[in-house]
Amino acid sequence: MKQLLISNDLFLSLKLRLVKCYIFPILLYGVEAWTLTKTLTRKLEAFEMWMY
Repeated sequence: MKQLLISNDLFLSLKLRLVKCYIFPILLYGVEAWTLTKTLTRKLEAFEMWMY
């Protein structure tokens, strides 16, 4: 997956779709059980902004 995301052969829009389909679900799988602190919320928001 890493090689696919860093490849110059794919358009950025396709890479973002791949991230939304494969990376976000893995990241958010257990989020319902997490205790969201301000720090964790900021980290999740920073990760989301970094991805776009």
